[in-house]
Amino acid sequence: MLLRAFSERHSAVFIDLAAGEGTFRDAVRVLCEALRSVAPGARLAFASAYARSAERGQRTSSLARWLARYLEDMEITVLVDSVDRLGADTRSFAEFLEALVRKTRGAHFVIAVRDDADLPVPGWFAADLTAMPIGADDLRWTLSQAREAAHRFGTAHDVHTLKWIVNAANGRPFDIVYALHAGATAPPGEDPGQTLFRSLDADERRYVLETCLLRYIDEAVLSAARLPVHPLLTAKSRLGDLVVRRTDAGYRYDDALRMRAEAVLRADAAGYRRVAEHTVDALEAVGRVRESLDVARTAELQDRVRHLLCEYGLQLEDHGDVDAVDAALDFVPESDDAVVLVLRATRESRRGRTDLSEAWFRHA
Repeated sequence: MLLRAFSERHSAVFIDLAAGEGTFRDAVRVLCEALRSVAPGARLAFASAYARSAERGQRTSSLARWLARYLEDMEITVLVDSVDRLGADTRSFAEFLEALVRKTRGAHFVIAVRDDADLPVPGWFAADLTAMPIGADDLRWTLSQAREAAHRFGTAHDVHTLKWIVNAANGRPFDIVYALHAGATAPPGEDPGQTLFRSLDADERRYVLETCLLRYIDEAVLSAARLPVHPLLTAKSRLGDLVVRRTDAGYRYDDALRMRAEAVLRADAAGYRRVAEHTVDALEAVGRVRESLDVARTAELQDRVRHLLCEYGLQLEDHGDVDAVDAALDFVPESDDAVVLVLRATRESRRGRTDLSEAWFRHA
């Protein structure tokens, strides 16, 4: 909440790595995608730049040098949430950001994590690369802040009740806001996604599971998926403002809730496959092909990945989504489809492997 408010006030670029694949490669791709309005060339050239850096074994330093050229002498602030969701790649992404900051003059990065164990914060202090971090104690709400929130949400509470809520939550903002909306306290220390998902009624839970693979929801994709209006958008939903966030594109779920719902869905292999197939088909029907391909690949729907490559692969390359095409090609087995062969040829050409590229083109 703090990062989003800051980004809106200061016109900063905001990305949340929790919504991605959880890998270093995808994190840099998401960053380039977010910078498309100021550095469109970075998004278009990302796939080939990443391939070259990986072949040299210099992913972090080489990619930082490459991206720094696009941000040279540019004043920009980027807010990166959930860096620790990258797991084993957290350290690599931190090294990449450090190298990028060192090579640019006006680029500033704000990093948000729940656990900073894999970040070299002491080293950043020593090198004068970072300011004082903001921790949980700095973010705890006071009674006056809780009162302001209650007034903003239109939930009337007397002072004694608000004081009890703040003490029970130990000042934790999410727990206070949840109590104001739900009329009940969240279990101490529980993950917000678990709290929100558990609080949904049966109909809301079923709907969230049917739509949790969508990055954002609008009327067109709901119509294509033959789903009714979102129940959490109705006036009677007490948790709607917490679970669903409005954007220019439509609606999106709170990231913690979406991740929890997807984890629950994946536990049921048959249910996950069914929802993934419906999601892929709905996204293709409304022209969100890149997203459709990503869902199909993640769900290991080979037939649909091959279909999307054959129908839209060249179009995706023209739009600069070569990283999505490359990832899909790694998933699809050998195929004699001419379009797939051309896509393999152009990938080898980007990597500088002219002999392999020519062979694929001849075969196509």
